[in-house]
Amino acid sequence: MRNTCFGIARRVYAGQVRRAQKERDAQERSGVPSPAQEMPAFARGEGILQDLAQDDRFLVLARGVWRQPFAQISHELGRTENWARVRYFRLISRLREDLQREGERDGRP
Repeated sequence: MRNTCFGIARRVYAGQVRRAQKERDAQERSGVPSPAQEMPAFARGEGILQDLAQDDRFLVLARGVWRQPFAQISHELGRTENWARVRYFRLISRLREDLQREGERDGRP
């Protein structure tokens, strides 16, 4: 039984690796910029994050980057979990709109 589970897991993992490689190959052929070429977008996002209030910046980083649960984030900020969820959604929406506006202004898609 144990060898069967490892065999299944190994095949699933191998399939994921193959799919990821196919996606990378297709991306290279299509001319879509790689993550290394997307650095200006990262710098723009970092600049927008700097403009946020400290609690908002912590909320975006804790949830979006560090993947902390809303319960833990709200406890650290001394707010309710519902506040953290609503605030995070609104911040992400606003950041997305700001990045799109800035990209349109600079002539980027």
